[in-house]
Amino acid sequence: MEITELHSASGYQVHLHLALRGAVADYETAWEAVQDAPPLTEETATPELTLRHYDLEQRRAVVLLLTASCVEAIANFCLACKASPEQFALLERSTFLEKWTIVPSLFWPDYSLPKDGELFQDLRRVHDRRNALMHLKEKVTVAGVTNSAGVVPAHAGDEHKFIPRCRTLPDRLFSHLRGYDSRAFDPVTAILALVDAIATVWKEEAPHSPRT
Repeated sequence: MEITELHSASGYQVHLHLALRGAVADYETAWEAVQDAPPLTEETATPELTLRHYDLEQRRAVVLLLTASCVEAIANFCLACKASPEQFALLERSTFLEKWTIVPSLFWPDYSLPKDGELFQDLRRVHDRRNALMHLKEKVTVAGVTNSAGVVPAHAGDEHKFIPRCRTLPDRLFSHLRGYDSRAFDPVTAILALVDAIATVWKEEAPHSPRT
């Protein structure tokens, strides 16, 4: 007798989601360290204070890249659950912004992700900052001529509030999509439940466990 699985998934993105949670926790710790210190100016720029700000920016970059990875991983997972192999091969080439704004409407005509809502705005911020990081261009001037104007990930006035929201962005996007077809995404739900379960165990075993 041959046993055929109805659904199967490797679950590797569990590692990405847990890494994202840890990265956000590290960012928040770095943010608090900066808030406890004076502003960074030419007069206050001691090595210790400068390193605090460097650490904060490095933590931000890690959160942004991991968020982008998780957002696309969930999108691909959902797409694989719904599309045929031929459709998946074509649609998985879309940008992760398109996978959350345009691609779902091919399967659910009434699907929408309002552009004036926080969910879309967070998604677009991650998309733009991810592109700036992956295609980083430093400002370069040679002999008075600017060869590159520079492209770096932008900051918003509420960046310190936005970065912590990155931890929940993949889950919020999935919850939004699941509202259009809850039955199609049981494997995705199981993976995210596993993430929560592992994170809960780690939290209960603190302080010697990875941060969540």
